[in-house]
Amino acid sequence: MTARSPGGGTLDPGRLRDGLAARLPADLDPATIGIARAPGRVNLIGEYTDFNDGYVLPVAIDLEIRLAFVPTDDRRVEVTLEATGETAGFDLDAIGERRGDWLDYVAGTARSLA
Repeated sequence: MTARSPGGGTLDPGRLRDGLAARLPADLDPATIGIARAPGRVNLIGEYTDFNDGYVLPVAIDLEIRLAFVPTDDRRVEVTLEATGETAGFDLDAIGERRGDWLDYVAGTARSLA
């Protein structure tokens, strides 16, 4: 089975790696590129009960997200949507308020992990 993104495109890790390598500044080594993958999921039972000590049945589905990344020494996050080529970013030390666009999902996850 070929992995699909929610937008319907395929998520070939090699293509993601090559796309990021083409955008890297000269001081970053393409050998440091990593790929992260997270499957989509649905809850067949127990929606909103897992954090209330209830029973849940989460199931992975065939939609997923893959992310090509390069670790850096700074705290700046730059994200490019493969589908559109649109790039946006934020500083991990000053994520800021909601913008009302797709970057809010990335920034919100970073804020929660911090």
